[in-house]
This record gives sequence, C-alpha cells and structure tokens, in this order.
Amino acid sequence: MEEQKLALEKIQNENNRLKTSLTEKEEEINQWKSKVDSAIESSHNEEDQQMIKAKIEGYVEEIDECISLIKAM
Repeated sequence: MEEQKLALEKIQNENNRLKTSLTEKEEEINQWKSKVDSAIESSHNEEDQQMIKAKIEGYVEEIDECISLIKAM
C-alpha cells in the first residue's frame, strides 16, 4: 500500500508539473497572439498579412502538437 501511495504521489507531482508547464505555454501563446494581432493591425499590405497568417497557422499547428504531447504524458 505504501508503494501505491508513493506511486500516486509521484503521478500527482508529475501532473502538477505538466499543468504548470501547460499554463506557461498557454500564457506564451497568448503573448504571441497579442504580438501577431498588433502586427496584423499595423500591416496595410495584403501580401504581408498573408505571410503573417501563414506563419500563425504554422505556429498554431506546432502549439497544438506540443499540447497533444503534454496531454499524452
């Protein structure tokens, strides 16, 4: 039973660490989104906007992959 308690504590600690990591990544995502929104607003050139949108989509895909990996742990 003691081993199970230790295993549970270890899992809970890992879960807390992953939650903290996920929160940090979400904050980072929000900062990037704010920067991107500012860049889009200041950009008047449609070509620049298309390039920015493509970059954003790439970042979102990377972020989604990272979140999936964290959740899978």
